[in-house]
Amino acid sequence: LNNKGLWVQKYKIGDTTYDTRSGILWNNMKMRVNKASTLKNRCYQDTKILFEGFQEFAGWCQGEYGHMLVDSKMRFWCLDKDISSGTNYGPETCIFVPASVNNLFVDLTTANGYSYHKGSGMFQVRCCGEYIGMYQSELEAASIYKKAKLIVLKELNTDEIVKDHTKFQSFLLKIIREWEKEEE
Repeated sequence: LNNKGLWVQKYKIGDTTYDTRSGILWNNMKMRVNKASTLKNRCYQDTKILFEGFQEFAGWCQGEYGHMLVDSKMRFWCLDKDISSGTNYGPETCIFVPASVNNLFVDLTTANGYSYHKGSGMFQVRCCGEYIGMYQSELEAASIYKKAKLIVLKELNTDEIVKDHTKFQSFLLKIIREWEKEEE
């Protein structure tokens, strides 16, 4: 906060200017959703920022679990919108999670863990860097991938890293229940 009680995106010490954590996150979020970025990354095409401005966003960050936490590789936790809504950045849809968790939730609505293998004419499935197998059809590969990811999500729900993160656990349980219903 500055002397007027406002959150700042940058601050200066001597001749050096530094970005605040909230300032970096705010600028990255805006960059992702601007028109130029959406042309390169279609997953942000319909994304909106629901925070009224930087002041609301920075204040929200300060109260969120994980805002200033780092993982075992000393990387700040990631701001994530995909776990809860997949569409918009807002106070009800964003959470902070470790990078390893964030990577699990890249495009939850489609199976992106398989690819066509030209040499065999089959679909190869991988989940979290692990080889799962080769399958005849894309539909079968998508189904196998989703089942593998569901197992990972269930294991994650009991992981020590999320035990105190009630907002994340709530989103995670919702996803697990939805996916289990689809499997029935």
